[in-house]
Amino acid sequence: MREFSVAENMTIANLSTVTTRGFLSRRRERAEVDHWIDICGVRPRRPKLNILGLSGGNQQKVAFGKVARTDPRILLLDDPTRGVDVGAKEDLHELIETFTERGTAVVLCSSESEELVRMCHRTLVLRRGKQVAELGRGTTDPNTLTQLAL
Repeated sequence: MREFSVAENMTIANLSTVTTRGFLSRRRERAEVDHWIDICGVRPRRPKLNILGLSGGNQQKVAFGKVARTDPRILLLDDPTRGVDVGAKEDLHELIETFTERGTAVVLCSSESEELVRMCHRTLVLRRGKQVAELGRGTTDPNTLTQLAL
């Protein structure tokens, strides 16, 4: 199986904007990918680079670009910043906030209490598959959240 480039990864989920009658327009693909690389802050800015040549944080940004191009109504995220550096984490948080500002409902599952406190308007705490608490923004802190989950 061959690995895909940044451009191929970004465009594969929605080819309608870069094709005409089933044929790929490289010019439109390049313009579209350049646009989303800028929005997502992917570094380096090399659309032809193999996706595996990017850091984990930049791979996540490409994944966000791919999804953003489909204009989702609901976005389900499972530990989206796990294993990425602090700078990439901040960039990803900004991308998530961009989705919510556009009206996308975001369901975020995270193993990091700090991330949940920062990002969520409403937090449901589960323990052994059952909801044990529902908290609004500003009503908790990371330590309390962790205690409720244990």
